[in-house]
Amino acid sequence: MERSQQEGVAKEAALRAEQARAAGLVEQVAQEAKGKVKIELRAYRDLAARAEAALQTAIVEIDAGREVTALVYVSQGKALADDARSKVTSMRAVGGTVYESRAAELATAAGDMVGAAKHLRTAILYIGEQGSSDFTTAFSAGKAALASGSRGLASVSAFIAGE
Repeated sequence: MERSQQEGVAKEAALRAEQARAAGLVEQVAQEAKGKVKIELRAYRDLAARAEAALQTAIVEIDAGREVTALVYVSQGKALADDARSKVTSMRAVGGTVYESRAAELATAAGDMVGAAKHLRTAILYIGEQGSSDFTTAFSAGKAALASGSRGLASVSAFIAGE
């Protein structure tokens, strides 16, 4: 009888040890997944930051009246922002991520930058008439959309830096 009690205690201890090991493995997998998502979020944030820089340069070029170089920077900024938005949206679609709200914020910021690029492209059409209402409206809307995207990007960047 004593022997069967000892075997029962041994089996129970082995079961607890196995459960603890399994819990440790689950935690390790969760940490690895969280790290992977954070790396992806950082990469897409960097992509959006490049889009922001290109669009800011486009604004400087528009102010200087250089439509060709402005158009190049607007096109580059739009392409980068589109890429960042689609990739972060795909990342969010893969499954509930621990960074879901930050990914949504980054997707919104990239979307704002795409909108900024569209407005800035319209402003370039009227670059020869910088005093016109068409130019002023499009240029102001482009700068406002970029500012909105920049705020969202800054928020995501601050979150990543704090992690």
